[in-house]
Amino acid sequence: MVRYAASPDALVAPTSADAALPKVVLIGTEEHPGLDLVTQVVKRVSGLSSVDPVAVQILAHAVQELAPTPDLSASAHVYVPVGDKVLSVTVAQLPTNVSRYNTPARPHAVSELVKAHGSSGAVVVALSLPEHVLTFEAAAFAVAKGIPAYSHKSNAPFRGVVTDGMATSFPSDNVHVVFRESLTDTQLSYLNHTADGIHLTQRLVDAPPNELNTDTFVAEARGVAARTGAAITVIRGDELRVQGFGGLYGVGKAAAHPPALVVLSYYPPSTSDTTGSVALVGKGIVYDTGGLDLKLSGAMQGMKDDMGGAAGLLGGFQAAVLSRSITTRPLHVVLCLAENAIGPLATRPDDIHTFYSGKTVEV
Repeated sequence: MVRYAASPDALVAPTSADAALPKVVLIGTEEHPGLDLVTQVVKRVSGLSSVDPVAVQILAHAVQELAPTPDLSASAHVYVPVGDKVLSVTVAQLPTNVSRYNTPARPHAVSELVKAHGSSGAVVVALSLPEHVLTFEAAAFAVAKGIPAYSHKSNAPFRGVVTDGMATSFPSDNVHVVFRESLTDTQLSYLNHTADGIHLTQRLVDAPPNELNTDTFVAEARGVAARTGAAITVIRGDELRVQGFGGLYGVGKAAAHPPALVVLSYYPPSTSDTTGSVALVGKGIVYDTGGLDLKLSGAMQGMKDDMGGAAGLLGGFQAAVLSRSITTRPLHVVLCLAENAIGPLATRPDDIHTFYSGKTVEV
């Protein structure tokens, strides 16, 4: 999991002489190469009072030799001496061009560099970017997106494997991010809670459908409600039909796990259910076979991602509430959860469903 530090001095120094050192990844630009920043980081994570001049020379040479192109980043890996140990450092620079559709942060390139050089083990990512006020958010979230939140490999510790929404296992906060300019407490809270929301969304989208079904998705929503203090309403199975939600019921009625409509509601202090609110609605089809209009095998693979809308909004809801980003209006998130499965109860082409509004729709 990713955590952001206010400055290099806020990074955790080693507690003993034999403590393992993290990897360091410096991401800068031609205009802001970040040599001073990475030197501060090396000093802090090594626990030394000063950085060996040889280490500074190695870092300076590595940075000087970088040659990013308009479209591609450039990177180099070196080992630098820190006392009687060596520290693994990757220095990188972002592409020189920024299109009108991107930001000076070049977040796509930041994510790629983090995936390549910082996605395993303890890592410190140092970001030296132009126009800090305009770029730090995009770059910070690009780092979070570059760190995998789900792994179910038999030869490695599980990461984010879906259980019951409360006991899901996560690695410790082993990726720390620092900028060339200091962050305030408010900025830190916003970044850290948003990174948690990103990781929640990532692991739900990456989870296989035999783990993330409508039952476990509801459990994940209950976990978010518990963490945020939000009210939660769940309408499931035949109750959907009884209460008039014919569309969602029709999509999911053939599945082993019943469909569900989940609503989380957060009311900031001094607001109530009569205050004008914001509502987010997310599609949560945990698997879409196409139903009786069966998708061909090539088109069906990857349809576990059809719940990405609901996952994204659930993560966004958690981030917005915990970071106190919404203070004047209630916030609701509506998750429409179902598996479009095949079976005797599956909706048929030509069936007619009656939606909550009373509108009828022919399939």
